[in-house]
Amino acid sequence: MRAVFGIDVSKASSEVAILVNGEKVHGYTMSNDP
Repeated sequence: MRAVFGIDVSKASSEVAILVNGEKVHGYTMSNDP
């Protein structure tokens, strides 16, 4: 089993995606507090 946890903080809101075996099992967006 391979799990990938990625966070993109380059924008005002962070894109968070969790991939397990290449399949997106969970994804959500959270805002970045300054």
